[in-house]
Amino acid sequence: MRLAKVLAGIMPVEAALGSLEIGGISIDSRKTRPGDLFVAIRGEHADGHSFLEEAARAGAATALVEREVSPLPLPLPCLRVRSTSAALPAVAVRFFGDPSAGLTVIGVTGTNGKTTVTYLLESILEAAGLRTAVIGSVNYRLAGRILRTGLTTPFPHELQEVMAAALSAGASHVVMEVSSHSTAQGRIEGVRFDAGLFTNLSH
Repeated sequence: MRLAKVLAGIMPVEAALGSLEIGGISIDSRKTRPGDLFVAIRGEHADGHSFLEEAARAGAATALVEREVSPLPLPLPCLRVRSTSAALPAVAVRFFGDPSAGLTVIGVTGTNGKTTVTYLLESILEAAGLRTAVIGSVNYRLAGRILRTGLTTPFPHELQEVMAAALSAGASHVVMEVSSHSTAQGRIEGVRFDAGLFTNLSH
């Protein structure tokens, strides 16, 4: 997908740069692949802006940043936005085609019981003949097939990718665990939830 389309509605892009083909989205320079859009996220323990050179060496096509960066030894076009954390969900939704719009998404949150409830909902929906994907702390799966494993609630680009894969594989429903930490970090921004379930609140 061309960069101009990925960033449409987020920021204007010069024609020459906008014609770049983007093959994926990355926030970790160690996982960056040639052609990726690298989004420099300022995290609790690390700042993606410190790894722009590594992303460039890995073949990133361009990067989104939220502050001025020193010239890099390798050429890497950097586009500045107000907040890369806020831009990431919108970028991911556009890149993966807004998959949750074609799914019935049920979010399960609360201190305890999220995993158990997602298993119960998965069983109920599958018994009703509804092909269901689950995103949670154990794994991300569809009809018993593990798609991948990761955080309880993935980062926005990973979440949109998993939902796109589920939709492509014929899923009609997604049941996902939503941690309070991920909500505070904005990881679920851009997801079109159809229902929410709150288990409990405790220390």
